[in-house]
Amino acid sequence: MGLKSFAGVLLSVGVVIAAGAAAEAVDCKRCHQNPPLRPSLKGPTGVARSLYIDPEAFKKSWHGSLSSESDCIVCHDGVDRFPHGPQLAPRCWDCHTEDLRRTFRAIAATVSESVHFALGCGDCHDPHRGRAAAKMTLEEKNGLCLRCHAHGKPGAGPVGVGSLPLPAYHAWHPQAELHLERMACVVCHTTLEEAGDIDKHRVLEKARATRRCDICHTSDSKVADYLIDLKASAGVGGGREDLLERIYLVGGTRSRAVEGVGRTAALLSVLGVLLHAAGRLVCAHVRSHRRPS
Repeated sequence: MGLKSFAGVLLSVGVVIAAGAAAEAVDCKRCHQNPPLRPSLKGPTGVARSLYIDPEAFKKSWHGSLSSESDCIVCHDGVDRFPHGPQLAPRCWDCHTEDLRRTFRAIAATVSESVHFALGCGDCHDPHRGRAAAKMTLEEKNGLCLRCHAHGKPGAGPVGVGSLPLPAYHAWHPQAELHLERMACVVCHTTLEEAGDIDKHRVLEKARATRRCDICHTSDSKVADYLIDLKASAGVGGGREDLLERIYLVGGTRSRAVEGVGRTAALLSVLGVLLHAAGRLVCAHVRSHRRPS
């Protein structure tokens, strides 16, 4: 730790002690937006949660409209003074409209059927930086998984699941590293039996994960279903054919130009074989008539 970082920690600790002694109103930023301090808390499920709030990430998050210290107590009751009293983290369905509450409860019920049955929403989705799936990059989406499954190295994430690098657990796949780099984990590790986000939270045990190539590399692709759902959540229309016209998916994307070239090549091949056979027959007939009697 550098001298400036150490000084920042000492200053933050001093502010916290002073605020605690006087039990005064708290300036949340002094602790929760102080990079050298970066406090953390182990939640009730045992997953460590960072209490550092990145201001730029927060602005882009679901709750980015809540921008001042006074807004913090909208969700965090009892933190307007220091030391903070005991409190439970707010549940997602405590604040939102009834439609979203129903969705959140349905997702919670689905999670209870998955391998993550012991986790809460905040263990994966940081309420201070989380965004809608349609707005997240692939790196952000897989980052939710890699916080715990980070390259399969114990201690690499808050939990550290497994003891081998991720490609080793996917060694059965002939293109494991390519798929780990370019596909969302949930495409293979969930089903899409029902609608959208609800099923993306039903994470399956590895024995039930998708392993057949033809589940994805066909015109009836599971990957297309996943992407169509993302488009719908972003308010973008269009079905499977429209989507597959815009992306390239081996075995799933239809290109009329490529199909035309393929048909032409196949036709020429067949024609070449027939011409070759006809030529041999003609030559054989000519040779038979040239033989002396």
